[in-house]
Amino acid sequence: AQGFVNPAYDSPASRERIISECGEQGLALWNFMEATEHHPAACVLLPNNKTMKAFNAVPKPWSWKAVNLFYEYAICEPSYRLADQASIFIIDTGKLGMTMWTASVIKAVASQLAAAQFHPEPFSAFVIAHSPALFNFAWSIGKYFITETAREKFVVLSGSAAAHFEKIGVAREHIPPEIGGTSKSEVLLKPPDVLRRMMHKRGTCCSVVWSVSPAPGSATRTADVSLLVVSLSVSLVD
Repeated sequence: AQGFVNPAYDSPASRERIISECGEQGLALWNFMEATEHHPAACVLLPNNKTMKAFNAVPKPWSWKAVNLFYEYAICEPSYRLADQASIFIIDTGKLGMTMWTASVIKAVASQLAAAQFHPEPFSAFVIAHSPALFNFAWSIGKYFITETAREKFVVLSGSAAAHFEKIGVAREHIPPEIGGTSKSEVLLKPPDVLRRMMHKRGTCCSVVWSVSPAPGSATRTADVSLLVVSLSVSLVD
């Protein structure tokens, strides 16, 4: 159903401003898979050293606004209606160098997500693909800082995210190559595509009024992910 339309975010001019302020490279690590009858929607992060640094350099509050809208897009995609599955959040670290696995970098990423009210409940899974040994070690500690419900949603894989899709009954032929699939027709959407499409989908996509600065009480909503980020950061050293 159509939700409240916030003029601060939902006008074409406002979306174009977010795209401009974040820059072409600033959001380059973000990608999106639309829901189909074969698979649910997914936020797909494909970071490398360059795109991770670019994302951490995006000025606030523009990074917060963009991430909030990406989150909204993913959870409002009609995944259940089409594929009977909730949306998935994927981070593929296969091209991320070891110099990016430091406490300072992780804390910088956490800062970019600080006002995003980002929490795992609406997603069916948080998939970490091509997970390096260092993350596996950090995860073995960090997972105890989050609730059992949230912990059960995290899927840590040594290979591609395709393994998780196969586990939930989605064949590789239906997912794009960037996440381990073999489809020749499935493509991942880029941030400008998503922000511009959202302008035209308000009849079927919910719209949420998000905070763009940390607010009292927001810690409860984000506790699971925030605790995980903190525990991972203290598990790593510069």
